[in-house]
Amino acid sequence: MNKSRLPILILNTFLVITTFTACNTGSKSAGQTSYSKDSLPAPNSTKSTTRFSKVVGWPKGKTPTAPAGFTVTRFADGLDNPRWIYQAPNGDIFVAESNTTLSGLKKLGARLHPRIKTQHYGTSANRITMFKDSNLDGSPESRSVFLKDLNQPLGMLVLQNYFYVGNTDGL
Repeated sequence: MNKSRLPILILNTFLVITTFTACNTGSKSAGQTSYSKDSLPAPNSTKSTTRFSKVVGWPKGKTPTAPAGFTVTRFADGLDNPRWIYQAPNGDIFVAESNTTLSGLKKLGARLHPRIKTQHYGTSANRITMFKDSNLDGSPESRSVFLKDLNQPLGMLVLQNYFYVGNTDGL
């Protein structure tokens, strides 16, 4: 055995033994609870709880409150269901605008469910909008559609001068 690896082997062995010993002590920390299969309610025997968020815009003339030393300014507005923001290495800001689209019975069911008020099911912009803020003052000098006719884009990445987009159905 290589002598330089012996201390690492000893340390690893010690850590494994310590970990197993700590796991098997039987002591419980504060707030730790144990359950048996008989103490849990049967599946679906309790009422599910779901809470949906209410989307609220900025009231006219007001901004969110920021911690001392920080300011809040509106960078962009008028986006159609923005789902993801990505800053490229050159500082350009990309926003994926997409939405869940439903058809048939799923669309009808969504209209009857309270989630429709928060999810905004319907049409999808299916585009990526690019903002350029060259002087980094927090106010973009330009805004343009970078890519369009996508399929519910979400993730974006610039890697080795290629722009990758994660659509619902592919990359």
